Order: sequence, then C-alpha cells, then structure tokens
Amino acid sequence: MPESTTVTVGLDVHASSIRLAAVRADGLLDERTLPYDHEAVERSLRRWPVVRCCYKAGPRSKCSTSNRRLVDNLPARGPEAVGLSSR
Repeated sequence: MPESTTVTVGLDVHASSIRLAAVRADGLLDERTLPYDHEAVERSLRRWPVVRCCYKAGPRSKCSTSNRRLVDNLPARGPEAVGLSSR
C-alpha cells in the first residue's frame, strides 16, 4: 500500500492505561486514553488497513515483556512495532 495510507500509532504505556495517538501524512487522526487492555488497543487499530506502531513504557508501567506481548498479539495483519523504554 502507498505510504500515504499507512497510519503511524504511538502507544505511551502506563501501569493502568495506554495513551494512543494516530497520525498519517495528512495529520492527526485520533488521540485518546485507553485502559491497559489488549482488546481496547486492537479495536482502536482495526479502523486502519495499514498500521505502524511504536510504544514507550515508563519505569512504573508493566514490564517490557508484557508490552511486547501486547503489540505481538495485535491483529494478524500485524502492525510493525518498535519499542522504546524510558529509565
């Protein structure tokens, strides 16, 4: 798919919530706070056919293994994912 249809989603992971921001070349598409819940994230991402994800987890959020599992378990069309951690 052309790059202009790709939606880039940033997930800022906290202990009990996930802040989501979605952008495309033409601007901001969505910004919201979700519960720390795989299904809530998946429902939000299903709206776009091509998704590229990155996530950041702070020192007090769930462990990085849980964050990676959350992204790995997203829909089979699978977003591309990059993890960032803060110390």
